[in-house]
Amino acid sequence: MARYEVGRLLRGGRIPFGTLAVNILGSFVAAYVAFAHGDAAVAFVAVGFCGAFTTYSSFSWETVELWRDDERLLAAANAASNAALSLAAVALAYLAV
Repeated sequence: MARYEVGRLLRGGRIPFGTLAVNILGSFVAAYVAFAHGDAAVAFVAVGFCGAFTTYSSFSWETVELWRDDERLLAAANAASNAALSLAAVALAYLAV
């Protein structure tokens, strides 16, 4: 429900900002919990909530749809930004602990 709501709030245009936002936020939260807390917290938050909140399947589908719609530059930018910004969120979580 949280992922749907973020997607709904950030809907518009050709770039899937909702999916990008949940992947970045979920990466940060999962990494922060993993770096700062024990195994039980990781299992509950990272696997439970963040696993349901983030979405590799939507990211993949939206990237393929952009490619099929001849939006090749947007497809590449979507793929690169999801990977780079999610990894940056993990690095930021590491620094925050």
